[in-house]
Amino acid sequence: MMEACVAEFNRLLAVQLDSQREFYLEKERRLNEQLAMEKKDSADRVGRLRDAVTHETERLQKMEKERMDLQERAAQLKVEEGQLGVRLVALERLRVKLSEEQRVLEDDRERERREAQERVKTKEKEVRQLEEEIRDLEFHLKANRKIDRQGLDGTPFVVGGGGENS
Repeated sequence: MMEACVAEFNRLLAVQLDSQREFYLEKERRLNEQLAMEKKDSADRVGRLRDAVTHETERLQKMEKERMDLQERAAQLKVEEGQLGVRLVALERLRVKLSEEQRVLEDDRERERREAQERVKTKEKEVRQLEEEIRDLEFHLKANRKIDRQGLDGTPFVVGGGGENS
């Protein structure tokens, strides 16, 4: 009987061990499948991350090139700004010089205008004096003619009766 108990115990133990082996083999199979899926997901994820890193690296390189281009353009603009500053100073000096020349020309023009007005006034005064001299001469000539006529016909001579200035 002991042998039968030992045999029964061995049989139950073998069944129990077979059952545990199947359980753990199934568990191993599921874990291997899960591991394979996780490896595949990880590989896909690594691929996507590599693509993203590549894309970002390209984008970063492009941005770096743009930054360098912008720095170069900024340096060019700085040089142009300096040149424009020099031109601006030169233009300001020219403006000041032209303003001074304009002021001098305006002063000269005003002086010439005043001189012309003085010349006109002087000429007008000379004309009035000449007109007065002409009237005096006309009076003198008329008076001489009257005197000459008086002396010929014997009528008395009256001074100041026939001229414009009398």
